[in-house]
Amino acid sequence: MSARKPEKVRPPRVFISYSHGAREHNDRVLELAQQLRRDGIDAELDQFHQHELLHWPRWCEEQLRPGRSDFVLCICTLEYKRRIEGRVKADVGKGVFWEGTVIYNYLYDDKTNRRCVPILLDGAIESAIPSVLDGYTRFHLNAFDLSNPESGYPGLYRLLTGQGAVQKAELGSIIKLPPLAERVRQTDFTEEDIFSILKDRVPMPSTPDRPHNLPPWMDPAHFIGREKELITLRDGLKAPGGGALAVVQPHVVRGGGGIGKTRLAIQAVWVLYLQGGCDMAFHVSASSLNELDMQLAALDEPSLFNLYEQGETPTDLETRRDNVVHALRRRVGRWVLVIDGADSAETRDATNKLISELAGGRFVITSRRDDWPMGIVRRLLLDLFTPEEARACLLSRYWKEKPSPRELADFDRVAEELGRLPLALALAASYMESRRIAPGRYLTEWKEKHEKLLGFSAPGVDYPRSMLAAFKVSFDQLAPPALALLSLLAWLAPEPFPRAMMEDSHEVQAVLSAASEGPDQTDAGEALAELQTLSLGELDGESLRLHKLVLECSQAVLPEKERRKSLEFALSWLCSKLPTSEYDKTGWDTWTRLSPHLDAIVEAAVEFGFQDESLGRLCSNYGLWLYRQARHISAEPMMRRALKIYQQSLGPDHPNVARSLNNLAQLLSDTNRLSEAEPMMWRALKIDELSFGPDHPEVAT
Repeated sequence: MSARKPEKVRPPRVFISYSHGAREHNDRVLELAQQLRRDGIDAELDQFHQHELLHWPRWCEEQLRPGRSDFVLCICTLEYKRRIEGRVKADVGKGVFWEGTVIYNYLYDDKTNRRCVPILLDGAIESAIPSVLDGYTRFHLNAFDLSNPESGYPGLYRLLTGQGAVQKAELGSIIKLPPLAERVRQTDFTEEDIFSILKDRVPMPSTPDRPHNLPPWMDPAHFIGREKELITLRDGLKAPGGGALAVVQPHVVRGGGGIGKTRLAIQAVWVLYLQGGCDMAFHVSASSLNELDMQLAALDEPSLFNLYEQGETPTDLETRRDNVVHALRRRVGRWVLVIDGADSAETRDATNKLISELAGGRFVITSRRDDWPMGIVRRLLLDLFTPEEARACLLSRYWKEKPSPRELADFDRVAEELGRLPLALALAASYMESRRIAPGRYLTEWKEKHEKLLGFSAPGVDYPRSMLAAFKVSFDQLAPPALALLSLLAWLAPEPFPRAMMEDSHEVQAVLSAASEGPDQTDAGEALAELQTLSLGELDGESLRLHKLVLECSQAVLPEKERRKSLEFALSWLCSKLPTSEYDKTGWDTWTRLSPHLDAIVEAAVEFGFQDESLGRLCSNYGLWLYRQARHISAEPMMRRALKIYQQSLGPDHPNVARSLNNLAQLLSDTNRLSEAEPMMWRALKIDELSFGPDHPEVAT
C-alpha cells in the first residue's frame, strides 16, 4: 500500500486596502504586496488588475469577504482615514469609502475584529488609523525584510502565518505567600495636607514627563468658601486603587456667573496634579465651538504632547484636533482635562461628544447649564457663599489684623448687599485693601453707585445691580490711563490676551498718554498691574484675562458715544496687528491666540451696525485664515460679511470686492457648490478686467 501524500497547506490570503495618492505611495504599497507574495502570502491588490474589465465595487466586496481573504491589510494615512470615514467631498475617494462601509459592517456583525490589520508605512503617524480600527494591533513597517526584526515586517508575517514569537511556559501550581504588613497608601492625604500643598510655592513648569497648561492657582489665603467642594471634586477625580486606569464620571461644576466655577476647577486639578493623582493636566476653553477645537488642537505643542517633533505641524485644524484626541485616548487614565465655560447648547453637545470619544478619561466641566445627561456626568452645584463664607472672603484681604466688632458687622452688611456673590465680594475686598478703607466707608460709596444705577439698563446686562455697583466702585477708582485701557479691552473675549500686544503697542501707549494727567506718563504694564490690584483682571507673565462679568460691566457703564468710540479704536488696533493668513508658525500662533477676541469684536461691531472698511479687512483676513485651516463652516460667514461690507463701503466694482468674490468662490468650490462659485468667479474676473485691463497679472490669476 502506497504512502499517503501530505495535504498541501493553503497559503494565507490577504487583501490590501489603501487610498491612491502620490505615485511614491502607490509604488510602496505595490512593493509590499509583491514581497508578501514572494514570502508565500497570497496577497491581492487592485494594481494587479488595472487593465482588466472589472466592476470595481463588486470586486472590492468579493475581496473583503471572509471566505476570500483571511486578513485585510489597511494601509493607514491621513487621507485614507478621511476617505474611509466619509470626511471628503462626495465625488472623492468613493472606492475607499465603499471598502470602509463593508469593513464597518463586518466588524458590526462579528462584534470584534479578527481580520483587519492597521499598517503604518515609513513613519506614518498612529492618528492616521481610522477610529473603527483604533485600539487594535497595528504594525509600523519601514522595510519588508524578514531578517530585520526592527523593520516591523517579521511581526506582521508571524501574524499572517500564525507563527507565535514566544512559546508559553508550562502552567505550574499556585504558590502561597505570607501576608504583607498593613500600611497607609501614599495617596491618602489629610485635609490639612490638601489645603497646604499650594502654599509658599510657585506653579511648576510643564515637562515632557508631566505636561500641563493649567493657569496659575489662587493664593490659598484667598481661596475661601469652597474647601468642601474642592475635596469632593478632588476625591471624585482620584484614580481607583491609587493609580492605573481611572474610569470615573466626568464632573460638571455648575453655577451662575461670578460664582467661582473656573477657580474651583483649576484649584482642585492643581492639587490632584501636585499630589501625583494624575500625570498630565490640561485646560481648554469652551466659550465657543471654534475655541474648543482650537485649544484642543493646541495641546499638540512642543511643551505639551509635542506630536510633530519629527515633522511639520499640519495646517488643517481638524487633523491636529483628531491627532490630539488620539494622543489623549492612548493615555486615558493618566490625564485630567478641564473644559471651561461650556455654556451654550453647541458647546455642551461638543463636550458630550468628546467625552464619548475619550471614554474612561477624567474631565472637569464648568458650565452655567443644568441640562447635562444624567448617569453620564456627576453634577457639583455651586451656590452663593454662606454668611460665614462671605465674611471670611472679605476678611481674607482686609488690611487690619483685628477688625473691631463694628467692622465685622459692616462686613456682614456688605456681604448681604452684594448678594454673597463671590466675584462681587472679591472686587469689594480688593478695593478696600487697595484704598485702606473700612467696610463702613465702602458701604457708603457702594450705596451711592447703586442708587445711580437703579434706573440703569443696558443690553446684555442680566445680573444684579448690586454686582454692577460693586464693579462701578472699583471702576471709578482706576487712574485715567488704567480706565482708558480697560475701556479698550472691554470688547475682548474672556480668554487670555497677549500682554506684549498691549505693552509694545504704540497705539495703546498713545491712548494711555492722552489719558495721563500731569507730566508723568503711565505705561501699559503699570495700567495692567492696577487692574490686577483691584481684581479686575488676572495677569501672568504672558497674558491678561478678564472675567466675562468684568467685560460686560466695562461695556455697560460706558456712555453710548464712548462705547462706540472705544469699539472703533479696538477694532482698528486689532486689525493692525493681524499677521498674514499664509502659513507661518509664528503668525499662525498669533492668529490662534487672537481668534476668540476677533470673534467677540466682530460680533460687537455687527451689533453696532459697523460697515467700515477696517471691519471688512478684518473679516476678509480672518475668513481667509480660517479657510486655510479647512474650517469652512466658520470661514464662510466671515467671507460673506467682508464681501457685503466692501460692496457697501467701496462700491460693487472695487478690486477688494473682486478678491472677496474669488476667496468665497474658492471656498464654495472646495465644498462642492460649483453652481454658486462659478458666477462669483466670472464677476470677479469682470471687475479685475475693468480695474486693471485684460492683460494685467491680477486678471491672469
